[in-house]
Amino acid sequence: MKYKYYLIFSVIVSSLSLSACPMFQLPKIDAPTGLTATTNLDRRIELEWDSCYDSDSIKIYRSESEAGPFTLLAEEASYSSFHSDRDLEPMCIYYYYITKVSSGTESAPSVVATGGTVLSPPNDINFSNTYSSVKLYWTVLAKADSYRVYKKQSSYESFSLLGEVTDAEYTDETATTTTCYYAVSSVSGDIESAKSETVAASTSSLPAPQNFTLVSTYDGITASWSPVTGASEYEIYSSSSSYSSFNLEKTTGGTEYSNNSGVSASSTRYYKVRAKLADGTAGSWSTTESGKRLSLAAPSAPTIQWAAWPSLGISWAEVEGALSYELYRSTSSSTSAAQTLVATVTSGTSYAEDTSAITPGTWYYRVVAKRNDYASSLGGFASKWVMGNPAITNVTDRGNALRVTWPTSSAPSSVQCVVYRSSAADGTYESVGSANASAGTFDDATIALGGTFFYKIAYRDGAIETTTSADKSATSNGTIGGLIATNSTELNAITVSWTSLGPLVDTYSVYTCETQAGTYVKIGDSIGANSYQHSGLVKGEARWYKVVGVKSGSEIGALSGATAVSGRAFGAAPPAITVESNAYQSPYYYIRLTWPAVAGAKRYMIGIYNTSDTLVGNIVVSGSAYFTARNIMFDPPNSDYYHFRVFAIHSSTGDPTVEEVSEPGALSSRGYAF
Repeated sequence: MKYKYYLIFSVIVSSLSLSACPMFQLPKIDAPTGLTATTNLDRRIELEWDSCYDSDSIKIYRSESEAGPFTLLAEEASYSSFHSDRDLEPMCIYYYYITKVSSGTESAPSVVATGGTVLSPPNDINFSNTYSSVKLYWTVLAKADSYRVYKKQSSYESFSLLGEVTDAEYTDETATTTTCYYAVSSVSGDIESAKSETVAASTSSLPAPQNFTLVSTYDGITASWSPVTGASEYEIYSSSSSYSSFNLEKTTGGTEYSNNSGVSASSTRYYKVRAKLADGTAGSWSTTESGKRLSLAAPSAPTIQWAAWPSLGISWAEVEGALSYELYRSTSSSTSAAQTLVATVTSGTSYAEDTSAITPGTWYYRVVAKRNDYASSLGGFASKWVMGNPAITNVTDRGNALRVTWPTSSAPSSVQCVVYRSSAADGTYESVGSANASAGTFDDATIALGGTFFYKIAYRDGAIETTTSADKSATSNGTIGGLIATNSTELNAITVSWTSLGPLVDTYSVYTCETQAGTYVKIGDSIGANSYQHSGLVKGEARWYKVVGVKSGSEIGALSGATAVSGRAFGAAPPAITVESNAYQSPYYYIRLTWPAVAGAKRYMIGIYNTSDTLVGNIVVSGSAYFTARNIMFDPPNSDYYHFRVFAIHSSTGDPTVEEVSEPGALSSRGYAF
């Protein structure tokens, strides 16, 4: 940059004619020397002179014309040799001289020193910025025709001319958010001032969006924020945690955003938003907000009731936010049990299920609330014993009744199985009674012996009844049921008993055989009771029995059971033992036990019981078949009280089998040995 400087002229006062300068008087003291005027770029002129210690002060005079008039500018102390004349007009010539003052007397003036100011640069540069530009402005300079604006990208680079304007302002449309440096010079004709002070400026950054708010919905997350002036679009970012990396979710021109996918009701998600300019420049981040999708509440337990079989009415309370429901059925109250989807209900909160094909039993119903792809957890359960199509398992002859059976269940007491009977498969069926559906059996005792009858069943819950099952039939031939054989308490006897046919028969006949599949022989007839004792058997002998009813002197029906019952004769129990304590037989005292002989017994076994009546041992006592009494000297393990029992053994040697040992005798009184 080139500058033009004005020449500084020095005028020698002594060469002037005193008569031409009437303003000067003859100095009484010497005039100051060495006055110079130096131009400064800051609208000032620096004056310097030789020190004047022989004076009291120095007076400084200035004029804008070489011919004057000169006016007093300032007065400096005698020891001063410097003065700065400030705030001068640019591009002007000023004339100066100084005098010394001593004891009130002022010396002659010094030589005149001339100084000129240059064109000043604007030194009050300010700026304002927007999101896309920087505007520089300064005070107008009277001597300036125009202004040149310079710019550099960093503090250590050289300035480049950005533009020249005649007004005291300039807008940089190329500015960005990166800080740049500016300076301005004044121009007058061909003269350009020095550059102004450097100003650092950049475009303003987009502020962070304010009022960033998240709202949780049943579909996901809805975000909103206040608009940012100058923004052309917004970027929404999200993350699974506040410290993880955020990923761009969406770029939008509006101030709202909805995320209806990938948002869980169980996991919190974090969001933030920033504004962007049209050139892609991004602003500051908003606050980080977190939220998660509202979860659908699990429906409460449904209400279940019959409308009319097979339609089962199931209803439940509405769940806020749900758009549809799924109805599930299972065989357990546990949520881990396999769930069968019954129906998807898209309108309302009820469903009518056709249960005709469902297996009868207790079923558990639950509901799941749904909204689009989201579902609640399984709701509470309600159970119902569902009356599916009934089915008869069998009809069997029980002698005095025909027994109808069906699959057993856990049906509540309110659910009954109604039994219908007809004398023909295609005849009219009438109810003959009912039983709880869980019982699985019903005995029809109102039939006539020898008749064939057809049965159907239906389930009934309150006033609701299913259709009847397919029929099954059986013939009531009077077969005896409940036949059992037990060992008689009488020696070598078996007692046979059976279920009474009641008034359907007059008496009974009993048959026996030594083998199950052999020929049965009648051993008793005209038996009025429903039991019979078969005596005179050999100990351990096994027998098989069948029974038939007799009506008006004739046996009716078949011999009881497809399989006969068997029994085995056992010996009668011996009487109680008599205990004689302190029986003496030198050199010890003993306990003597005696009991009556048992007919047919070959040996005896004595059981020993302690004070807690616990069996602690036994002794087998040998004897002949002709013993009429048995006396035993017994030395117990230690001195204590004991009980005793005696068993009759019907074998002579070896370890007796169960069949060879009688029932135990009565527990004796206690005995004590010293």
